[in-house]
Amino acid sequence: MAGLSQDTASLHGHMRSTSWTDSLPRTEHAGFFRKTDWTRTPLGPVKSWSSNLRQMVLYLFADTRPACLFWYGRGAHKVIIYNDSYIPIASTKHPEAFGSTCAVIWSEVYEEVEFAMRKAEASRYAATMENQLFLIEREGCLEEAYFQGNFVPLINPDGKTEGFYNSVLESTTAVISGRRSKTLLALNSSLSKEAFWHDVMRSFESNGNDIPLAIIYSLEYQTEGGPFCKYQASIGIDHDHSAVVPCGDLQTSAEGLIPYFRRVFATRGPLSLRNDAGTLADRLFKGNHWRGFGIPSSRFVVLPLSAGEGILGFLFWALNPRRPHDEDSKQFVELLSRQLQSSLTSTVFLEQARLNQKKLETELALAESRFKTMAELNPSGMYYISPRGEVLYGNDTCMSAFSNNRQAN
Repeated sequence: MAGLSQDTASLHGHMRSTSWTDSLPRTEHAGFFRKTDWTRTPLGPVKSWSSNLRQMVLYLFADTRPACLFWYGRGAHKVIIYNDSYIPIASTKHPEAFGSTCAVIWSEVYEEVEFAMRKAEASRYAATMENQLFLIEREGCLEEAYFQGNFVPLINPDGKTEGFYNSVLESTTAVISGRRSKTLLALNSSLSKEAFWHDVMRSFESNGNDIPLAIIYSLEYQTEGGPFCKYQASIGIDHDHSAVVPCGDLQTSAEGLIPYFRRVFATRGPLSLRNDAGTLADRLFKGNHWRGFGIPSSRFVVLPLSAGEGILGFLFWALNPRRPHDEDSKQFVELLSRQLQSSLTSTVFLEQARLNQKKLETELALAESRFKTMAELNPSGMYYISPRGEVLYGNDTCMSAFSNNRQAN
């Protein structure tokens, strides 16, 4: 009996030592939750948490969707708890964000988040986001990012809002890819090379985020001397800005962007430049009013505009200052370069075809004029007919003979 009593006491002691956190999944992130010193947060020790908060944490960790719980702690601070799937969204803010407050961690977007929460609390209904733009701090910079999801108000039986449940998916890749695809699809062949330069700029108009600045120069050839660059069109910068020189010798000019065009001409490939690395002088675009996010770009690309084997111009392009130059960005540069080359080649081909057609028409008109002159001076009857046998022209002798023949019949 004594042994049984000791076993029972041991079992009761074990039961008393268990914690509600033992019901969490056996995952690394759940282990991180258990190790977090919650006494240093506005929520206090986990053993003092309300049943509502405990239940929501268990639900949060069971949810496979990226989700975050914002719970009111001491001082009305909204404390952040999130599941494994949310870590990529937190990005470099993890693990610091875990157990911290919304106002501290999401300070750069706190106004937008707080607005959504107030809306949900006032309506007692989820506030939804559909590809909502947030400028999120990642890797020390504000990045353009898009999200869809909702903020569900968590209301207790007394009608008090205790927190918010935020299930969210990042849609940045889909939104930006769709925007860039529209830009690529807008690039088409033009009636002439002169029209092409301006048509390219028009296709860039709706995408100020990815193309805050672009300048096109054509490459012209002289009968004497070397090739020179001639300004054609731009967007995101005034045509009279100091960086935009009207023209310059490709081989010798040190003005504006021409030295970069010279490097591209020599390599026959694109050139990448970084302003913060010293490869592009800050003074070049001083005072410019930037499109898109309204801030200067730190990365630039110079593309050769080719048709066949020949370079016909150059595009100087400022990249999105609120996105990293990652694989998606590099792919966009490559696709845009290909599309520009394809459209320019088609434009040159169609323009040459029209010129050939016009030349042929001129030659035929000249041949016809010469034939008529010769026929009028010739005493013999001369004429020419269509493939269907219709007389298209006849000299006076011929037409007189036709008339006499009709009268005789």
